[in-house]
Amino acid sequence: MNDFAVAIDKISKIVFSNTIVDVDWKTARLSDKSLEEKVIELKKLCGKDVFIGSRSLIIQLLNLNLLDEFQLCIHPMVEGKALALFEKINHNIIFKLAKTKIFNSGTIILYYEPITTKTMVTYNVSTYKTTINASVEKVWKALTNAEIVKQYFFGSNQETDWKIGSTILWTGEYEGTKYVDKGKVLEFLPNKKLSYSYLSSWSGLDDKPENYLLVSYEVKSIETGTELIITQSNYDEEKAKHSEGNWAVVIDGLKKLVE
Repeated sequence: MNDFAVAIDKISKIVFSNTIVDVDWKTARLSDKSLEEKVIELKKLCGKDVFIGSRSLIIQLLNLNLLDEFQLCIHPMVEGKALALFEKINHNIIFKLAKTKIFNSGTIILYYEPITTKTMVTYNVSTYKTTINASVEKVWKALTNAEIVKQYFFGSNQETDWKIGSTILWTGEYEGTKYVDKGKVLEFLPNKKLSYSYLSSWSGLDDKPENYLLVSYEVKSIETGTELIITQSNYDEEKAKHSEGNWAVVIDGLKKLVE
């Protein structure tokens, strides 16, 4: 048995399967929970990192925003055919390069971190859902056009080109105090969905990735107009309770402009 096989044999492993009912590997056990539930449970424990060795599990965890680091190993060879690595990813994900490792063989490992998970606040999610008596196109324009946004979003000047990874700013003045709220565009699917990171200057928190919230808008055409769903992560449960009410006030102003 080679060194790699010996090392793998010693590591504790959790198996996820819809077909098998038992495993005969001494250091492996079947999960008693769903992938999402088990990974969240493991992430709360103290100890070493959890490694995922299955392409299908990696894809599922990316879709669940539960992957903290993505290691991409590039070998100096062409196989000719292979499975698509990101075949079933259901949303745009921005990665930042954390480090690289180069081997004498020419193989390179790229270590990436999704900026939407490890480096952001993604818990205490609040959801605001409403129906707007206007077309999807009209609602989308009201959500993304700076001139319209200023009319209902407390006079804020919204600045961005809506390209993935671009900065988004909201500037203005409230009760004599100037403010600059900021974030990054994470997802932009015209007339469907957009998401961005967000840090308010009123939060009093340092401008660090781990202090940014995650906000997303989703629109869908329905018989009575447009269904709008806004989700936002929050620093604590108390702020999450108030978040839905705050969005209701904002969108009520939007409705007056488009309905």
